[in-house]
This record gives sequence, structure tokens and C-alpha cells, in this order.
Amino acid sequence: MKRSIWRAMVAPCIIIFLLSAYFVVFGIGILMTPAGFFFKLMMCGIPAAGIAAMLYVLYQRYTEIKGGNEDDLDNY
Repeated sequence: MKRSIWRAMVAPCIIIFLLSAYFVVFGIGILMTPAGFFFKLMMCGIPAAGIAAMLYVLYQRYTEIKGGNEDDLDNY
């Protein structure tokens, strides 16, 4: 029985939304510190890279589900 693509994507989307919100709050906290501009710029790159990596993983998961390889256990 094949599940709907959107039904299978609900949990990954919720998790990535919550983690992205955490990273945004973390980035805002970094911006509010009394530090230099370049330090803030470098330190905000960490949450931004985390969000970009999570969005890439979400795209990979979407193509995996769309291609029908929803579970790797089918190979064994």
C-alpha cells in the first residue's frame, strides 16, 4: 500500500519548521550580543547553513518518497 506523498511529508516538514525556528531564534540572539559586526556575521552563518542543509535534506526526502523508495528496508 503506497502512502500519499503529502501524507508522508508531514512529519519531516514539521520537524524542519521547528528546527528552523530554533535556528532563527539562535541567530537573533547572536545579533543582539554586544560584539563586532564581522563576528556577528560569521556567527550568523552557522544557523543559516543549518537551515540551508535542512532544506536540502527535505528536498532529498521529497524526491525519495516521490520515486517510490520510501523505505530502504525493501532492499534487504
